[in-house]
Amino acid sequence: MPSLKPVITWLNDHLAVRVLPEDEEWHVGYEVCFYRDYINHFLMDGTPSIRDKKVPGTDRPFMVKRTFDLALLHPDHIVIIEAKSKEGLSEKQLDTFEQDKEDLLALFKHNKVDVPQVHLILLSTEHYSQAIRSAVPRKRFNGNITWKEVADKAPIWGADAQTIHALLRADSLMGKTK
Repeated sequence: MPSLKPVITWLNDHLAVRVLPEDEEWHVGYEVCFYRDYINHFLMDGTPSIRDKKVPGTDRPFMVKRTFDLALLHPDHIVIIEAKSKEGLSEKQLDTFEQDKEDLLALFKHNKVDVPQVHLILLSTEHYSQAIRSAVPRKRFNGNITWKEVADKAPIWGADAQTIHALLRADSLMGKTK
């Protein structure tokens, strides 16, 4: 796998504090069912099923079908990138992301493993990023990047013309009617 150093360096530029290690190995996951896969792999409380599990320290069940659009995984950091192109984020979705941070930390502590820092990054359109309504989501995320910014960097990262076109198209969707 090619080094993610250029991507991590770029992400650091979009975080409030430059904390992501740039010279170390990262793993990438798309549509990551983190809770389900983690519990299945590590047999939380002796069984692989997420269905009967509660978030440690609470009476809340884990969200069975919860997926993260993109996750960058490192022993000391988890970067969760939520991608939005056609719609913004509702207050309920924002609450869910904050709950995810707490749930991830509780899960790691429960399993007595080193607890990584969890960073939430919003990937949105320029329109949404600049709109007044996005001020609240941006405050609740650790960083905000746009599809256009990714498209602008994509050639440096080896993307082809078709990929760049798709990124720019994603950036153009917000605010359009059907």
